[in-house]
Amino acid sequence: KAAWRFLIDNDVTSLPLDVGEICRRNGWHLLSLDADENMIVARILDKSGAYCNCDAFSWWYKNSVLIFYKTSTHPGRLLFAIAHEFGHISLSHFYGRKPEEHEREANMFAARILMPLCILHECRVQSAREISELCGTSHTAARYRLGRLHYIEKHGEFYKHDIEKAVANNFQPFINKYITTQEAAYGH
Repeated sequence: KAAWRFLIDNDVTSLPLDVGEICRRNGWHLLSLDADENMIVARILDKSGAYCNCDAFSWWYKNSVLIFYKTSTHPGRLLFAIAHEFGHISLSHFYGRKPEEHEREANMFAARILMPLCILHECRVQSAREISELCGTSHTAARYRLGRLHYIEKHGEFYKHDIEKAVANNFQPFINKYITTQEAAYGH
């Protein structure tokens, strides 16, 4: 439910997710590691150097959230990496449990906010390619999400929570436009 709450709280109504807008809304700082001054800051914060080898990482610094990213990363993978960092922030992963558990949870959170199943379902997506194009994600991430979509559709697991209904409602204009565009393009 945390991913649905994130979409509602950030007034997300369309795909692909606008990570810059989400950062602005939350007062988070999105910083390219390709800029020399940002790389210097990242290296000062991360004395071990472990994080600088990632596509993106986040850091709390003086009551501010800093999200560093590499622009050289493939756009779909980069979007997932930044959304993954949103997961760490939203799930308060700066404290507590095991790092492996945090990484798994942040990956699930990223998939859920980038490719919300109820929206994919309402948009009647049929392929990983369609998900990738609609959501701006990598084909690999889209393929995994398509498998989950098929499972949830097969078992009739949609709209069991009011918050999921609220997410779908917020996306309704986007869904209508997407379906109309698809029908015009493919004559369905």
